[in-house]
Amino acid sequence: MPSAPRVKNVSPRRQRAPGRPFSPGVSGNPSGHPKGWADVQALARRMSSPAIKTLVDLMRHGKLEQTRLSAAVALLDRGWGKPLQRNEDVTPPRDLSALSAYTPEQLMEFASLAKAYQSGHGGEHESAG
Repeated sequence: MPSAPRVKNVSPRRQRAPGRPFSPGVSGNPSGHPKGWADVQALARRMSSPAIKTLVDLMRHGKLEQTRLSAAVALLDRGWGKPLQRNEDVTPPRDLSALSAYTPEQLMEFASLAKAYQSGHGGEHESAG
């Protein structure tokens, strides 16, 4: 008996439900940001220089210690990234050669900021005077 010619299984094109213009697994908003996000981001980036200048001014001349500290932390976070959060005790690295890139004044300022940060977050408080 002769075999019948093979015909590809052609199914009618699936119609998407109203309000679902994208195929399954394809996002209509791959970035996940709301409309207008790019405009807000561009505006914020244009204001970066004045914002940094404001943070520097607050760090140097803020009347409250908390204001100066918050501005300093914001500057450090933007310049170096936020510090990693660790749940274990971490000993300092033995190789401190990277510190040679800083002036003694910068190292003293870092130490001062670290003490202020520690005292504001449950560390030992230095006595005033």
